[in-house]
Amino acid sequence: MSDVVRELNNNEAGEPQATDFMKDLIRKHLAAAIEPVIAELPTPDPLHTPVIRSILSDVLPLFVEQRDQVVALFLQSAIELAESLPEEESEPVRKLLLKCVQYSPSPGRDGRLWFSYLTLLTLLKRDLDCREAEHAATPLPHSTPPPGISISIGPVTVDVAFADLLKCFWTDWLDSPCHCCQEPFSDKPPIRTFAAAKEETHSTHDIHIRIFNRHLSCLKQSQAFYIPVSHVWEPAIRDAHASRLPTFDANLAIFSAIKALLSSSSGVFSPNVELWHDYYSVPQWNETIQKSLLLNLPMIYHDADEILVQLSDIGPYVIQTLFNAAPNQHDLSSYMKDMSLYLCLQLIAPVRSLCASQWTTRMWTTMEYSVSGRASIMDQSNRIWRTYEGKHETSRNTLGHLLSCCSTALVGISDFALNLTVKIFTVVNTLSDLVPEQGSMENTCLGEALELIAHKQCQYFRDRFIALNIMLNCNALPGSTGIPTNNIDACMSVFGGAMERGDPSPLLLQPRESILDSNPGPGTPSWLVGCHSFDAVAWDLGRQEKLPGLRITVNGGLVETELIFAGVIEEIQQFDVEKCGNLAGIDWTIELLLRMARGDGTVLSAKKLVDGLYRVFPLEHFYSMTMPKPHDVAFSYEDLQNRDMRFAQRIEKQLARYVNAPEGGPGASLREAVALEISRMLMLKQQTTEIGASYEVNLSVGSGVPTALCGLCYALILGITLLLEPKSFGFRG
Repeated sequence: MSDVVRELNNNEAGEPQATDFMKDLIRKHLAAAIEPVIAELPTPDPLHTPVIRSILSDVLPLFVEQRDQVVALFLQSAIELAESLPEEESEPVRKLLLKCVQYSPSPGRDGRLWFSYLTLLTLLKRDLDCREAEHAATPLPHSTPPPGISISIGPVTVDVAFADLLKCFWTDWLDSPCHCCQEPFSDKPPIRTFAAAKEETHSTHDIHIRIFNRHLSCLKQSQAFYIPVSHVWEPAIRDAHASRLPTFDANLAIFSAIKALLSSSSGVFSPNVELWHDYYSVPQWNETIQKSLLLNLPMIYHDADEILVQLSDIGPYVIQTLFNAAPNQHDLSSYMKDMSLYLCLQLIAPVRSLCASQWTTRMWTTMEYSVSGRASIMDQSNRIWRTYEGKHETSRNTLGHLLSCCSTALVGISDFALNLTVKIFTVVNTLSDLVPEQGSMENTCLGEALELIAHKQCQYFRDRFIALNIMLNCNALPGSTGIPTNNIDACMSVFGGAMERGDPSPLLLQPRESILDSNPGPGTPSWLVGCHSFDAVAWDLGRQEKLPGLRITVNGGLVETELIFAGVIEEIQQFDVEKCGNLAGIDWTIELLLRMARGDGTVLSAKKLVDGLYRVFPLEHFYSMTMPKPHDVAFSYEDLQNRDMRFAQRIEKQLARYVNAPEGGPGASLREAVALEISRMLMLKQQTTEIGASYEVNLSVGSGVPTALCGLCYALILGITLLLEPKSFGFRG
């Protein structure tokens, strides 16, 4: 049975390592990890193990064939351990196998596969937690209050008791004139930064900081090196903000965070570095100043040379593992050729951990990073990761590199754990868009920005329009980001403003019909898709490659523009859902391409046939929306020809058979056979099945692949529209 897994392993020498890793994982963690699942199961007699082995061995080749080698190795290792371990030690393993065989496959979903995946993920998570525990920072004890903080502002230095920390930072205790111009803050809020104080003090407190209050304009003119901190609020801070009561836990969070920041940044950044952190820089209980600072938020992050991202639930092992997986920062794909089953097992837990981290799932942190130039990282152990270009002269986008490593690693994992990969790809494909070169958000269209934040967490729906407007106007002056309080008015303001800047993407948003209120209601302009919920919006045109150059005006909800001729719609054919991507679609497309060629007085070549089929079935685009593109799949005539120099001849041979097929029943059967062979040569059947499976996972539209393929109906119409005279609309895909 070991040959099953080894057969398709890219690095055969790595397979024994993978087996040893898997068996060690099962021995260490299985009993505790799935005890609630198997507690009520009877213990199988050792004599039953060969029967279980026989049942599961039949499905292992199937799992390998569908690129789920990780599950095949997991079950294979469990069977071998069940037979080799002493009876008492093997009991949890035998119970696991018994539970697995109790599941039966159903159309589009194999219970054995998903039970095995969930169990394996639990084991990998426990193993990751054990590794991270070795590096965890020691939390401050709750028994006795820690000391307070010594704070200097201007010529004054005061000691602030621990119990008064929240009052100090969140009210008016730190108010002062501008540090630069000495003028008061009348209608503009102070941009408050802090740094480790350099002067001596007689205070008994260990922490001594200096506060700087500046106008935003003065901050720019001073050229002070400041670093905004992007982070997720702790529960105690959220509760104190809502209740306006200073609790012990909230004060402890304030004290712990500033202690960690000052300690960790020492020696990493310039000695003159200042930090901006909303725990300390925003008087949260002063609503007027707080709201005013919210409007300045994009400029604070945009104007900084660098930001610091706190990944408070990501440990150093995760970060180091992902960096080690792609040591070449300038060629992330180079290591993919050497991806092995063993490396895949090491990467699954770190990739899932980063994708599910608090910071990556929040909307405001996404916005903060999207308008910044580059970011360093502070992990769960309070270590700061900061990589450099050249000889330690300029820090690079360390977080961007980490996200690139994560996205690239996921593509490698997909070669061994495809069905697992598509479940988390929806997170990572947004991560891959969050790897900006400096200023890349400046050409972002509204559709792309909306897709970036649509599924991120935030407390108020209206905040999504504020964040969206900030991302599209990161260079806007403070105060220009005011958004109406009504959701529909807010949507019209942001969408209409984008169109008047020449961005047509609001008109291309598609409602998700399965979600209630996905379409605007009566009396609301039909182009305000998303005015009730971003979950009800679909944007599947990818990134904007170039500005469309349209002049659009919005007047009372009416949109006016001059349209560009793109081509003639030759024909629209709607297939039954079950036939989407099947022989009916391929046969019909070949016939259409032949009729178009005859109408033009030309001959349908192999290249035009393949290009036409890929336009009607834009599989590369659907892969980009749902799952990583496999390394062994080609999506163009040129790539297929490079892999097989006789490819064009073989296509032309099949095309000749199709053209010369007689009329009537025998001819129809022959044309279907040709369509089947061409589908096989282009791997259309296999790819639409894989994409359909990922649609089922991501969109939950049904239990079977045919139902999941309903999205390809849209692809057929779109592709046929562009067959005759394709134009670039400025969007990838």
